[in-house]
Amino acid sequence: FDMFFRKQATYPKFKRKHSNRQSYRSTNNNDTIRLLDRQHIRLPKLGDVKCKKFLEKILNEVLDPIRERRKELEKDIPAIYEILRKGCEEARAAAGATLDEVRKAMKINYFDDKELIAEQQKKYLQQ
Repeated sequence: FDMFFRKQATYPKFKRKHSNRQSYRSTNNNDTIRLLDRQHIRLPKLGDVKCKKFLEKILNEVLDPIRERRKELEKDIPAIYEILRKGCEEARAAAGATLDEVRKAMKINYFDDKELIAEQQKKYLQQ
């Protein structure tokens, strides 16, 4: 309160003692509050702030068609399992090819490397 009574500050800010949540109040004098884009707003003394409500609205607009499609697909569960099975097969094939390339690059393709097998056979026959 000292700064207030010395006229060096505006009104004192009252905060709840039992809450860490800070509040902010402002009026839009001289267009000091501006909407930058759909996710950010510029406030005096705080700067750019993300707007959760705008973000929520945008997310709902994007997700609504996906939710509708899901409701349609829920009616035919066997088709869902068929789609998942095909996707798994394609993913396994792609992953297998990638792992083969990694094994070749790291020279750890033990079962396909004929030279390594022959070398190991010679090594253990000599012992």
